Amino acid sequence: MELRNEILDDYSSYCDRKIRSEFGQYSANLNDPIYIYQRYKCRIIDERKRIVNISRSLLIPDEYKHAFQKIISDTENGNSLKKYQSRMLKSIDYDDDMLSHWGIQHLHLSVNIESDGFVTRTGKLVFIHFTPMAANVIGIFGHGAWCDLDIIEIMHENWPQEMSIYKNNSNSKKLTEDEHQVLRRKNANANIMVQDGTEYICPGLGV
Repeated sequence: MELRNEILDDYSSYCDRKIRSEFGQYSANLNDPIYIYQRYKCRIIDERKRIVNISRSLLIPDEYKHAFQKIISDTENGNSLKKYQSRMLKSIDYDDDMLSHWGIQHLHLSVNIESDGFVTRTGKLVFIHFTPMAANVIGIFGHGAWCDLDIIEIMHENWPQEMSIYKNNSNSKKLTEDEHQVLRRKNANANIMVQDGTEYICPGLGV
């Protein structure tokens, strides 16, 4: 009896179908469908009910309170959050560097859904660290705060139990925000040290 293992081929075909349903035609020669689909899955927020934890330092400008509450409601009820995410999700080659390095999603603070299904872009964003069971709301930040060390400081102070698995003790130098930006542009992973000297590997596990 001849046995044939076609699991990998079957999964590759499945990934190909999922990619085509999301992006239409694409060049399968550029990368393996499994690789492309797994990259896409890392960028999206899966639809599941989550407990929302809000940082003690969170301040919400009045103009964004309604949208913020809608995001919280959608998160708690397991509704899709894709409409709040970057429109760059429509690009098959999109890489979210803050997500890759620090594991943090940024959502736009609007409830006005435009023709492409995404909400109107806003100058301020809410930064959230998602786990399978929880959404840890870090704060409201502007565009360009992708390497703001206060982000990791807030996570360290509010959710040390979540951060404990990323602790490290390499005795490396504490880097500035500018140094983190330079390294991120070079696709280099870097540990982060907070004010009390605790050192973490990048919570997004890097690139």
